[in-house]
Amino acid sequence: MTKLLYKFVILLLLGISTQSFAEWEFATIDDAAPVGGYVELVFDSQGNEHVAYSDNGADNVKYAYYDGSNWLVEVVDSAGNVGSYTSLALDQSDNPHIAYYNNTGTYTGNLKYAYWDGSSWQIQTVDNISDDCGQDTAIDIDSNGYPHITYADNTNADLRYAYWDGSAWNLETIDAAQYVGFYGDMVLDNNDSPHICYRNNTTGGLKYAEWDDSA
Repeated sequence: MTKLLYKFVILLLLGISTQSFAEWEFATIDDAAPVGGYVELVFDSQGNEHVAYSDNGADNVKYAYYDGSNWLVEVVDSAGNVGSYTSLALDQSDNPHIAYYNNTGTYTGNLKYAYWDGSSWQIQTVDNISDDCGQDTAIDIDSNGYPHITYADNTNADLRYAYWDGSAWNLETIDAAQYVGFYGDMVLDNNDSPHICYRNNTTGGLKYAEWDDSA
């Protein structure tokens, strides 16, 4: 028995299809070039794709989602130079929540947040305490549907964290040791406690922070 025939028999015995894998499928979501910077992709409860990204030409935040048949695209925020460092999460109702950076000038900017309330986009400035903060955002939604965001304070080179408690934003500096807070990512665990990975630019190392309910 030749090696090729032997492999074919083994595949049949294991119940593995001998057909080749399907090819990649491609779709153009938004061709209003130049777009697609700082893209973030998540799936909803139906398995459909949702994307947040920047419109580099118009300096806007844009959002697109697949409804099962077509891609639908809309502008979220067009006030100023916004759209960079976007991050996206969906709540339990599949409504999108987007964190992003509002660039207000040379080495100045702040953290903004937008969410879909079921009928329109609601937009807020979350943190403008320092001259330049809000880059490298990461967002997650807790069990109450409230957003939690981590981001860099570029002025002070710190890692910062913001969360909505139902009535107000709570802001804090998590790590101020050396030059930290950039290239971060964050997820909430089953207790809604944040876990964050980020870069220490001073040492070039990867750091990790978690909230243990007390510190």
